[in-house]
Amino acid sequence: RALAPHIRVNAIATGYVVGGLPSRVLEAERLEAVEQKYLQTQALPRLLQVDEVAALAFFLAALAPGMTGEIVRMDNGLHLYA
Repeated sequence: RALAPHIRVNAIATGYVVGGLPSRVLEAERLEAVEQKYLQTQALPRLLQVDEVAALAFFLAALAPGMTGEIVRMDNGLHLYA
């Protein structure tokens, strides 16, 4: 509230994103196992792509001037099983 109306603050809470940190630190076999586990434990059996997260970030920054103080989940429904 102290920063408004000049600065808006929103966050994106992603699930597993293809090309993210796990792909840089896990061996191929382990990475495949992690990805398969995500596919089995999300409401939408798919993996997020970087361009999808970028599109949401663009929306929040450029096309949603009335939105602030929000955390937007983008996790293919993984949070529904928490």
